[in-house]
This record gives sequence, C-alpha cells and structure tokens, in this order.
Amino acid sequence: MLEPRAIRTGGYGGPSVRLAKGLYFRVGGFKAESHEEVRNIDQGTLTLTDKRIVFSGNKRTISVNLNKIISINSYSDSISIRREGMSKTQYFVGLPKAEIIITVKDRIYNEQFSGLILMYLIEGLAGKTETD
Repeated sequence: MLEPRAIRTGGYGGPSVRLAKGLYFRVGGFKAESHEEVRNIDQGTLTLTDKRIVFSGNKRTISVNLNKIISINSYSDSISIRREGMSKTQYFVGLPKAEIIITVKDRIYNEQFSGLILMYLIEGLAGKTETD
C-alpha cells in the first residue's frame, strides 16, 4: 500500500559566529521546500468481498466499504482508491501475475489479472443493491 506523504527539505544559509562556548550568532536565513511523494506505507494482502475491500498489512489493517468509494483508477499491476472521509488517495500495488478464467454462458475467457479487472469487479460489486 502506498500513500502520498509531504516531504520537507530545507537548510540554513549564512555564516555563524561563535560568541562564547556553546553560544553562536547566526546571520542568514532558513529556506524550506515541501512537496508530495507517494511512499510505501505497508505490505500485506488485499481481499475483495461483496461489501468491502480489506487490506491486512504488517503495520495496519484497512477496511473500505464499497459504497464509500468515490473513484477508482486502474493500472497494469495496481489500483488507486479515493474514498469518503479520507483526503489522500491510497494505492494498492503488486497485483499477482495470475490468469483469471471468466465464463459467460458457454464462452470461456482466459485473461491476465490486472488492475483493470480488479476495478471492474469492485465497480460491479459496489453497484449491487440489497435486492440484487
């Protein structure tokens, strides 16, 4: 699981004059910059049920109700999820290199598992109602 994190960098510029032991006078300024980077937060297992997505990691467990998902984006080996009540996008990467077999009536499809297929599964489950 990856999430965006604010990264702050900076440093002091200018001379420093020693006035006494342990006492310094600094002339100059401090310049800081901040930017966002997507960082690896945890590793674990992503499970999809008919009601939620559950990430069980080494450091944390996250449960996302499907009806709380605002948007999903798919990538070749990952998905990103934005959900209600959370300002940061969460990225779930490293989907297994596996083949999925889909049967529709008499037709059988063998497809490489991808973020796009996972996104379709989530969207299909999220669209279900209590009467389905």
